[in-house]
This record gives sequence, structure tokens and C-alpha cells, in this order.
Amino acid sequence: MTETTLTSNDLNIPALPAWKVVLELIRFRTWLWIVDFFSVGLIRFCWQVAPALIIKAFFDYLTGAAPLTFGIWAVVAFLAATWLGRILASYGFYYADVPIFADMGTLLRKNLLTYILKRPGASQLPDSAGEAISRFKMTCRNFRSSSFSSTM
Repeated sequence: MTETTLTSNDLNIPALPAWKVVLELIRFRTWLWIVDFFSVGLIRFCWQVAPALIIKAFFDYLTGAAPLTFGIWAVVAFLAATWLGRILASYGFYYADVPIFADMGTLLRKNLLTYILKRPGASQLPDSAGEAISRFKMTCRNFRSSSFSSTM
């Protein structure tokens, strides 16, 4: 068995920017990302904006200082619509987020392993196979948490 040594030219591979990786992941499952985008918008509106507007409308109704008057039943209907929006957005998350994040880690691991097997002579990694798998798992987990925690 012969051992393949890597030269410095083999190791000078240009780094791929994270935004290109994220763009390719979005292109892979576009429909799920669209559902996820609208679910994020709906859940943000139903948890943050709508309750504040409903409370304002309620207190404007009590004081009589509302420029546009809503009855008490309209306020109750707005609360019910907000609750339904929360449920709809939650189902959107269950439908979209689970496959997106499962596929993302799987694709990153697959591409890393494919790259390693395409190395010259498919040379071994410097560590054991178990260490390589653990490194891939942690790399994918770190990429997922750092890339998407600020956007969602």
C-alpha cells in the first residue's frame, strides 16, 4: 500500500462563503423556505404586533378616544383571529423547519464526505473514522446554529 502525500497546492482550496452555502440550501428546498418565511412573519405578527394593537383598541374603546371605533365583539374576533394565526404559523413551522434542518445537516455531511473521497488517492484523514464523523456532526450543528439563529 502506498501513502499519498498532499502538497501545499492541494491544501490551498478557496473557502466557500457561508452566504453561498445558505443560498444553495434555499435553492434545494425552495417551497419549504417560502412556507418557513411566511410562518416566521405570521408568528411574529401574532405574538408581538397583534396583541399590542388589540390592547390599544380595547383601551381606546373604554376611554372613547378611538378615532376608529370597534365594538367589544370586534376586539374578541381579533383575539380569535390572532389565536388562529398562531396555530397556523405553528403548523407551518412543523411542516417546514423539521425537513429544512434535517436536510441541511445531511447535505453538509454528504458533501464533506464526497469531498474527502475525491481527494488524491482517497487518502485517509489524519484522525480515526469515528473522530471524522464526530467532527462532521459538530461542524454541521455549529453551522446550523450560527447561520440561522440570527435570522429566525
